[in-house]
Amino acid sequence: MDSTKHVGVIAIIISKRETTAPKVNQILTNHGDLIIGRLGLPYGDHGLHVISLIVDGDKEQLQSLTVELTAVPDTIVESTMSPVCL
Repeated sequence: MDSTKHVGVIAIIISKRETTAPKVNQILTNHGDLIIGRLGLPYGDHGLHVISLIVDGDKEQLQSLTVELTAVPDTIVESTMSPVCL
């Protein structure tokens, strides 16, 4: 297991907020120790909501969070991680 920490960014685009947001928020709560910052913006004109996360953790932790978020229906999730270890 790689215990080297990385900083990363996760972008989440949510449609169908009423059903999707509670699931996303529960996942974020479960992984709250990895989240350094969070910005959520409604994009109501298009029926979307956008969340950006700044995260800090080892590779496996950040991948686990991303995989869980990706499994939520009606979400688009993209992530990137710094190649530089902390």
